[in-house]
Order: sequence, then C-alpha cells, then structure tokens
Amino acid sequence: MALDKHRSSLAGAYELTPSPRCGFRRFTKADLPAVQHLHVTALHSTNAFIEVDDYYADLENIPGTYLKACGELLVGEIDAQIIAMGGLQLHDNAVGELRRMRVAPHLQGKGIGRALLHQLETVAFARGCRRIELDTTVNQVAAQHLFVSCGYLELGRGNKSGQLETIFYSKST
Repeated sequence: MALDKHRSSLAGAYELTPSPRCGFRRFTKADLPAVQHLHVTALHSTNAFIEVDDYYADLENIPGTYLKACGELLVGEIDAQIIAMGGLQLHDNAVGELRRMRVAPHLQGKGIGRALLHQLETVAFARGCRRIELDTTVNQVAAQHLFVSCGYLELGRGNKSGQLETIFYSKST
C-alpha cells in the first residue's frame, strides 16, 4: 500500500481528550502502515476479516476518503505506538458515518474504544451532524456492546460484504 509523504494538520474546533495513557490525534500519511496493520489485526482477532475486492479501498486513500471531505480519521497512541483508529465520513442531510473503529486486541476492554467513540461523536456533532450511523459484524460482539451502551439503536441487519451479517446502528442528537 502506497505511502505519501504529505502530512495533514489537525483541523476543527474541538479538543481531543485522551483516554488513560492514550492520546488521540489526526491521522497523518506516515501512519498508513500502522493503521493498515491495526485494521487487519483487529479484524482477524474477531474472525471478521473479509476477503472482498475493494472492500478496504478507503484505507488506501485515507486523505481523500476521510480528511478532504471534512471527515476525520483519528488514531490513538500509547508510547508513540498506534493502538486505535476510527474514521468519520460526512454525508448530505447532516448524517455522519463512523467507520473503521479498531482497538488493538490486547488493549480492548480498557475504555479506549469508548473514548475514541466519544471523540468521533464530538467531531461529528461539532461539524453539524444530527445523526450518526455505523455498523459492525455479528462477530464483533464487544463493539456491539459498546455501541448499545453509548446510546446507539439497532436499525436492522443485512449483509454489506456478502460474507458476514452486518448490524446497522444509529444515534441522534
């Protein structure tokens, strides 16, 4: 996966607050290998990695997919190691979509995912979103519990990838 040397700066009128020991910041292109590795590792840990062409194309072009469209991709770090990630895409009609939320498997259950979710929600609502949508697979049970505990309502189920059942969630302001 190609790596561009250009770095993006943190934008927006919101403040990033860290989880215990974990600080969040905006993705830079230098983070790409670590983000891609985290993505694959976290999905494999829950048996949720999907082998479909172009299913992960957004991770090949994070600046174009997330950052240039007024969205966001945050990474969480502990001791300069990327251990969490999560993206926000903004859509018409004041809807934000959270995507690619991952926490390193050995650090799950320590509040990092909840802190990351809160940061992404803060960004979305600050940028005018009135509703946030997201999805997860039936294999990602911890993510399901996190989303429900943070006020997300299940909208239904389907099959986005052709391989795993997907649960769709929404939360409004």
